Amino acid sequence: MKEEIRNHGFQAPKEILPEEYRFGSSPMEYKVLQPDGNWTAYLPVVEYQNRNGLETANCTAFGTLNCIETLIKRKYNIEENFSERFLGVAAGTRPPGNSPHVVCDAIRDKGLIDERVLPFGDDIDIIDEYYSPDPLTADLLYAGKSWLDKWEFTHSWVIYPSTKNKQKELFDALKYSPIGASVLAWKQNNDGLYTKSEGEPDNHWISVYGYEYKKAWLVFDHYDNTNKKLIWNYDFGYAKRFAINKKETITKVGFLEMLKRYFNYGKIYN
Repeated sequence: MKEEIRNHGFQAPKEILPEEYRFGSSPMEYKVLQPDGNWTAYLPVVEYQNRNGLETANCTAFGTLNCIETLIKRKYNIEENFSERFLGVAAGTRPPGNSPHVVCDAIRDKGLIDERVLPFGDDIDIIDEYYSPDPLTADLLYAGKSWLDKWEFTHSWVIYPSTKNKQKELFDALKYSPIGASVLAWKQNNDGLYTKSEGEPDNHWISVYGYEYKKAWLVFDHYDNTNKKLIWNYDFGYAKRFAINKKETITKVGFLEMLKRYFNYGKIYN
């Protein structure tokens, strides 16, 4: 009897539009940060997308934020932990999940907030509690927009179903950022490496943070055994790279807008 493939929250995009950037042809920053493609020293805190008996199907937020938090630590030596709940609500995520492109664009539209402001606490055990408040309150929206005043976030596709030589594309892209990627969760071979058979659909979104050359890809997950190894010829369905930069200056208009938000909504952080 064929084992049922359980969904963990990854939804493949219906199509990749011409205006959606692709690795090697996008205007994103191309500054090598990790020449060896190994981001192990900058991995974020471990968090799980299923707690309290609740499966959130929010893997596209968890996997994407793990990449962003790793990048910020590498570039700016700042430890961040952003709220997956906030991003899930902002992106309109609900079971069975969401497209990573929709989630990334939600960051560009509504920003991010700290995990402490909207945590996945022990008191949350039903899906409507997790994806709340919806709509997001004015103070949460203010906090997210305040993040956008400080940070510029961009993303582009690295792998999609028609990509040729996926291993080389992933190998090259890892010099610039950890990579969000779709996988099949989880099948393990006799060597302890995770595999995927031809024709099996991806159902999960994770962070690829390194490799053992021609042996295995290193993956940071948000279920038990968070550090996993995938076979070298793993057939990733989709993958994205990311870039994030501090905004060095605040324009006059931007400064006035920040003041307006402050007096309208009040501060959420000290």
